[in-house]
Order: sequence, then C-alpha cells, then structure tokens
Amino acid sequence: MIRELSRRREPKGSRWAGFHSTMRSGWFLGALAITVCACGYDPPPEPAVPGSSDPLSYGNDVYEQNCIGCHGDKGQGKENEAPAVIGRGALPADPPKGAKTRKGRFEKAGDVATFIKAEMPPLNPGSLNDREALAVTLYLLREGGAKIPALDEKYRTVAIPR
Repeated sequence: MIRELSRRREPKGSRWAGFHSTMRSGWFLGALAITVCACGYDPPPEPAVPGSSDPLSYGNDVYEQNCIGCHGDKGQGKENEAPAVIGRGALPADPPKGAKTRKGRFEKAGDVATFIKAEMPPLNPGSLNDREALAVTLYLLREGGAKIPALDEKYRTVAIPR
C-alpha cells in the first residue's frame, strides 16, 4: 500500500496533490530517526555520583542532610542513640553487642554502603539510593583515614581503616 501511495499522482490543484511527496518525506525522516537511534547514540556519561564529579564532597552533602542529626557533626555519634561513624573504633568489623539494626560484618566499603542503603536513616530506611549510600560511605571512610582510589567501581573494595 505504501508503494501504491508513493507512485500515485494526483492532478494539480487537487487537495491531495502534495500529500504523496509529503508522505515520502515523512517516511524517509522516520526511517532516518530510527536508524540514528538504532546505531547507538551514547549520551555523555553522567558523573559517578549525581550532583558532583567529586563523590567525597557529595558524600559530605548526603551526610549533612541525612546523618548529622544522629551521628553528630564530626561523626562522633551520640551516646545511647547512634554509634560513631568516623574515627578510631568507628565501623567495627563485627556488629557491637546490643546493636539494634546492624547484623552483618563490615569488611569493605561495599558492606557499609549496602547497610546504609537498606537501613539508614533510621526514620526513613531505604530512602538513600546506591550512589548516595556509596558517596556517604566513602566520605566516612576518608574522614576516618582511608585512602580512596580514583573514580571507579573499586570503591566497593576500599578497606575500612582499623
């Protein structure tokens, strides 16, 4: 049917006179758009952490917005409320005795980020996305003395300073 429409000629002055050439142009532009999309236009990569090309400064922002109320401005924690998350003794490998939320071990940054994403903040657990959880984890670890590698997936394997 498309071939029939494209071959068909209407008399000049007919209300359909330009319709067939317009249809051919429309089909061509549609096919061109599909070809361009199918060829794999890759948009520029987004930063590893949204809002910043520096995940550590972004982690600081996430910490200030979500963590500072319980864990304090320097990550020192609050007695009988929230543990220290920065500094000596923070983020121990095994959960402290009597821990209400934490049940698993913290071996690497990925363990901490997984816990933060699932369980923090306590009044709205699961509200942080993967990038926010990883950014705040890296911020905590850097503040605690860990050496943070260049931007890449090796973040999850950063060792926790003890």
